[in-house]
Amino acid sequence: MKSIVAACLLVLLSFSFAYGEMYQWTDDHGVVNFTDNAERIPRKYRERARKVEVGPVTTIPSESPSTPSQYAPPAPVGQGLYGGHDEDWWRGRFLAVRKRIEALQGGLAGKRNNLEQISRKRILYQRPQDRVAYYNLKGEIEQDEKSVADLQNELQVLDQEATTAGVPFDWRK
Repeated sequence: MKSIVAACLLVLLSFSFAYGEMYQWTDDHGVVNFTDNAERIPRKYRERARKVEVGPVTTIPSESPSTPSQYAPPAPVGQGLYGGHDEDWWRGRFLAVRKRIEALQGGLAGKRNNLEQISRKRILYQRPQDRVAYYNLKGEIEQDEKSVADLQNELQVLDQEATTAGVPFDWRK
């Protein structure tokens, strides 16, 4: 009898560990972010972050590949809405991310050129403050490259969301 109670208790405890905490916040660009670690939330968004209740993961029964509904895009939620948003919203999101990428890449070209000129002139070997300026510029370039990579990932995620919502391809240009 004790072993049955212990087994039931063990099963119940294992279910409680299966659920994790999720946090959600919206950044300055209107992008909704999620994480399972509160320490990963940027400081300026921690006050606005909220805990999201996460339920059990359910599996979707697989359909046969010949089922046409498997390949059809989901139906719009409302008139002209895809994923709860209209055409202007989707176009605006794609355009905003692409413009930010373009702006960063445009600035990167000039910064790389300056870094190369500083390196060629060997200015960084003359005075300590020149070395500091060189390494600061190099750090800015690395940060901009990381930002471009993050924005490209954001664009990929947005495209996946659009695909899931059945957004037409011409809205993503």
